[in-house]
Amino acid sequence: MHISRQSISKWETGKSLPTTDQILLLSEIFDCSLDTLLKGDKKMEEKAKHEIDDKRTLKLIYKVGWGFIIPFLFTLKFILHLF
Repeated sequence: MHISRQSISKWETGKSLPTTDQILLLSEIFDCSLDTLLKGDKKMEEKAKHEIDDKRTLKLIYKVGWGFIIPFLFTLKFILHLF
């Protein structure tokens, strides 16, 4: 296809658009209709959105958990050194 990573990144971020020939070639390579390629797959978009939300939730839980564990360990260390 001779398309650079930078070009694809620009397509994804909306900074540029692929040519008609590139869209047709992508449609053939991925064996999908032009309609699906141009409009997107709503189910896939929803799944991706849920995966992103799940990752954000896990990161938040992880950060909050460590936010409690680390101070607890330092407090425990301090208390044990007093005795």
